Amino acid sequence: MSPLAIINPTSGGGGCGRKAPRVLDALARGGRSPDVAATDKPGAAAQIAARAYADGRRAFLSMGGDGTLFEIVNGLIPAALGDLRTAIAVAPLGTGNSLVRDLPSVAVSDAATDEAFALARPTDLLRVTCREKTFYCANMISFGFAAAVGRVVTDYLKPLGPAAYLVGVLWRVAWLSPHMLPCRWADGAMRRERLTLLSVANSRYTGVGMLMAPAARIDDGLMDLIVGGVVGRLELLRLFRGVFDGSHVLHRAVRQETTAALEFDIAGPIGMIADGEYLEATPLRIDVVPRAIRMLGVQIAV
Repeated sequence: MSPLAIINPTSGGGGCGRKAPRVLDALARGGRSPDVAATDKPGAAAQIAARAYADGRRAFLSMGGDGTLFEIVNGLIPAALGDLRTAIAVAPLGTGNSLVRDLPSVAVSDAATDEAFALARPTDLLRVTCREKTFYCANMISFGFAAAVGRVVTDYLKPLGPAAYLVGVLWRVAWLSPHMLPCRWADGAMRRERLTLLSVANSRYTGVGMLMAPAARIDDGLMDLIVGGVVGRLELLRLFRGVFDGSHVLHRAVRQETTAALEFDIAGPIGMIADGEYLEATPLRIDVVPRAIRMLGVQIAV
C-alpha cells in the first residue's frame, strides 16, 4: 500500500498549498507517488489519519507544519502506539517546522519509498492527560508567556509566516505577568512558584528556529523542562534573543531539568501551546511514552 500524503493547504500562511504540487511532482520523479488527502477544516488531518490506519495504512507523509503533524499523531495514537510498522515522514511546509530538525532526513525525491521509511527513527511522545481530554505531543508543550504568544500567533498572525512569532512576542510582552503553575516532578516534590513560562520538551526546537531545549533528545525516555522564573519586560526581550542559539538557558532566571513524568495541581482550564496548536484545558499529568512511533524528515527545497 502506498504512503498517504496528508496535506494542509493553509499551513505556512497558504505556502503549503502553493508548494505541495511541486513536492508531489518530486515524489513522482523518485518513482513512487503517494495517495493524497487534503484537509479542509481543523481536525481533519486527525480524522484522515485515523481512518487510514484503521484501513491498514502504515506509512504517512505529513505535508504542513507542526500543527498538521500534531493532528496526524493524535489521529494515529493511541491505536498505533508502539506499532513500529507505522511511520510518518515529515515534509516541513508550515510556519514552524520544529520537530523535523531532530529527525533523520531523506531527499524529497526518495521520501515515498520503502527504503526511506525504513530509516524512520523510533521517537518518544509526550502524553498530556487533562481533565477534559488526553492528547499526544511529538515536539513541545508550553505554558505561561509562551502559550500567550502562541495564542495570538494562532488567532491573528499565521499569515505573517516566520515573522509571526517575533510579532507575537512583541505583542504579548506588554501584558507580561507571572503565572502560578504548581507541579510535581517525578521525584515527588510539589513546587509552587511564580513562573514566566514552563516548556515541556521532547525535542529541541519550537517556533521558527528557536532552540528552546538545547539538551532535549527525542528518544531518551525523558522530557526536558525549561523553567523560566520571574523577569521584567526588557529583560525578557533580551532573554528572547538567546532562544535562537540556546544561550537563554544560561540566564539566572532559567533552569533546565529532566523528568519522566510531571503532575499538575491546577483547578481549572489554562492556556497551553502544544506542537504549535493553542488550546485550553486543565492539565493533570504529562508522561513520556518511549519509542511510541517512527518518524523521519523530508528535505524540502521548493
